[in-house]
Amino acid sequence: MNNILAWNGSVVAGEGKRGRGICDFSPGSVVRYNLFHRNRVAALLRGDRDYRRVRVAERVLQDPDLEANLDGNLRFAGRKPPRRASKATAADFALGRLARNPAANAGDPDPDAANADGSRNTIGHTGGPFGVHF
Repeated sequence: MNNILAWNGSVVAGEGKRGRGICDFSPGSVVRYNLFHRNRVAALLRGDRDYRRVRVAERVLQDPDLEANLDGNLRFAGRKPPRRASKATAADFALGRLARNPAANAGDPDPDAANADGSRNTIGHTGGPFGVHF
């Protein structure tokens, strides 16, 4: 819950594209209030089927444990995060201009998960009562 799953995957020689936001093989697992963005193969693998868009998976599967997720274009503060994860810092993934960002106030609506200012949770590491702010 409340994660940003972005730019997962790579191209493996001889095997082709690999990488999904989430590979979910556990019956009863909960996938809610996440934002999926440009994952190489698909946003979600559930059962034996890939879903490029998680909203399509929600509609097709009609599973209450898979709801309120977003497919969206992220807006980060500053530049695009580094290509190499080893060079990335949390600041590289800070969300920019929340007023125009799909992740803003789209997370878990439970008051216990609210942002520090009392507003609805923002998806990602900058949201919630313990969110990191830059």
